[in-house]
Amino acid sequence: MNKLIFFLFLFSFSIFAGEVRVLTWNIQNIGSCKMLGENCSSANSEERSALIQSEIRRIVKGYDIVFIQELSTSTSVSKDDINAFVNSLQAGYKWKVSKDVGNTSGNSERFLVLYNPIKLTFEKETYIEKGCIVRSPYIIKFKETPIYFATTHITAKKKAIIPEMSCIESGLRDVFAKWALLGDMNADCIYYSKNRGPIHRAVFRDAKWYVNTGTDTTVAKMDCAYDRIISDKTTIGRSVKVIRPISLNPALPEKRVSDHYPVEILFEY
Repeated sequence: MNKLIFFLFLFSFSIFAGEVRVLTWNIQNIGSCKMLGENCSSANSEERSALIQSEIRRIVKGYDIVFIQELSTSTSVSKDDINAFVNSLQAGYKWKVSKDVGNTSGNSERFLVLYNPIKLTFEKETYIEKGCIVRSPYIIKFKETPIYFATTHITAKKKAIIPEMSCIESGLRDVFAKWALLGDMNADCIYYSKNRGPIHRAVFRDAKWYVNTGTDTTVAKMDCAYDRIISDKTTIGRSVKVIRPISLNPALPEKRVSDHYPVEILFEY
């Protein structure tokens, strides 16, 4: 009888357990030129845009969820533009986009989320909106998983890193039981010096960090983990990988595609 109960437990676990393959990527200034080859300043830019689109298409295929930061605001990229861009990826994604976030024209942007509708069903969305956060993190929840996914882009200022991350931490920890935070947190190198000690001892102390300080997530010639993934301690993440190179075309330098590398992770639920 005990063996039967054990096997029934394993069977039920196999039915309900699942995993999602996730990518987060700050695609630098992703606007109509980079997305669609439109409104480019020159013929050379238009030609380069086509190459950039092919590299983006190659990289983002095959994931269950893709989080993209630095999407241009609604005044320059419409929802029709986004739809055309997503269709051009030929990956079968559905998408959700945040409202414009940021308190000035210089740091305003949106977050774009692509997801596989065969595996996931959109359930709800919300934001962490506090005066101590410049760009309100965008939170999305899918019916199939208990994890609330939040994507963010922390202000690139030394004095902003810990205060903003602390605000985000309280906004997640105090509301959601299971969460994962992904995005460009600028939490390394010139914005958070190693002399200040490990960042996980200053903020998100009771959480899991999946991208170590010093991991190279930037195209620049420096080893800086600006792009981070953090989750509550009960959520299981594994198989973290920084995707590089982001250009396989000798005619297209990586920095033309973006100044950041994408980071992937597999979350279990």
